[in-house]
Amino acid sequence: MQSADITGKRLALLREIVPGLRRLAIIANVEYPAAALEMAQVQTAARTLSFDPTNLELRRGDGMRLHSRRLRIERTHSTLSASRS
Repeated sequence: MQSADITGKRLALLREIVPGLRRLAIIANVEYPAAALEMAQVQTAARTLSFDPTNLELRRGDGMRLHSRRLRIERTHSTLSASRS
């Protein structure tokens, strides 16, 4: 799990690299106990930096195909993967 400070710095760096970035998908395996906390931290940091965050919760057996379709439909600009076990 990342600290809230590191999460904010990662997002600030992403903002510098891609200044027009607005929509951000946060992807995490919710079967990993710390993922929910980390997703909440990322969401808080993302909103502070004026991102529009969306959570994509992965579970065992989920394929990325469904989620990648959702990313296209929602026109997500970037993704951030939360820690995994």
